[in-house]
Amino acid sequence: CVRVQDAIGFARLLLSPDPARLATFDEAQASGETKRVTTGRNIGVRLLYWTAFVDGQGRVAFREDVYKRDAKLADALGIAVNLPQVVADAPIDPDEVTP
Repeated sequence: CVRVQDAIGFARLLLSPDPARLATFDEAQASGETKRVTTGRNIGVRLLYWTAFVDGQGRVAFREDVYKRDAKLADALGIAVNLPQVVADAPIDPDEVTP
């Protein structure tokens, strides 16, 4: 499962190179019908899973490792680390997260 912040806008962006497909998508949206509209081309997708990142103020921030990958990665790299313990959930502000 992957969350997309603006799914309709993202779909329109992917379809924008082909006006006919974009029109088909817009018509389906307007009618409320369920319809499959493909882009007509392969689009590479890269999913990144980050539990540590630099926030908008330049500080290192951490999120809970829900998939428990950090310890396995550290072990595979032969690194002894003291991983941070999450003591409270904080809302994620997409404007603070930078690649």
